Amino acid sequence: MHENAQKITALLHKDQEVYASLPHPFPDSALLAFMYPLIHRTARLHEMQALKWLKQHTDAKLTPELILDYYSVLTAGTELDGEGFRDTPCNIIGGEFLFVTASAETIPEETEKLCRRYAHLNEGSPCDLADVFRFSLEFICLHPFPDGNGRSTVLLTQFLLSKIGFQCSFLLPFDALQSRIRSPEVTRTTQRCAGVFYGQKPYEFAPYVDLLFSILEESYQILEHAVKEI
Repeated sequence: MHENAQKITALLHKDQEVYASLPHPFPDSALLAFMYPLIHRTARLHEMQALKWLKQHTDAKLTPELILDYYSVLTAGTELDGEGFRDTPCNIIGGEFLFVTASAETIPEETEKLCRRYAHLNEGSPCDLADVFRFSLEFICLHPFPDGNGRSTVLLTQFLLSKIGFQCSFLLPFDALQSRIRSPEVTRTTQRCAGVFYGQKPYEFAPYVDLLFSILEESYQILEHAVKEI
């Protein structure tokens, strides 16, 4: 716990330092998309639009309705437009792990429980960072959508980071985050930690916390480098 507190303090200091170095006013991450395309790939306009929508709704409470509204923005104009929560089973086999997600019929109820469980993040502080990571793990385990669950986990994590006081949350290089989210290391750790939700195996949360800390630290390093290029 003490080690996590030190990491949170260091990340918050880096967040404040990078934010203070930005040219102001700095409208949103779309500017970085064009000024530093290696970080924000401009082809991902749906993700950029969804991120902008979340930024505009930072004061809104985390609810199933907000999550569904966000997903409608993310999928607008695609084959998933209007799909909402998935209505089919989705269990993932990876190596030695069977990653069992929530059954389709329980997703609305489970999403409601998830939002209630982390309602304190609506008025949170940086010391709640581990709970943001815990939310991201539970959300990806829930796997509520027919597609885009990884992207949604990343973007909703950024949304919650903003709620607990990280000013650069919406500027973090989510392409870098997503590439790490899809890496074998992340997949193995997520699958190893996921068992608590559906009774598969003993719960291991610490490896996921360590992993998310390292991803966030890396993201600030990339963002800091990007800002220097502006």
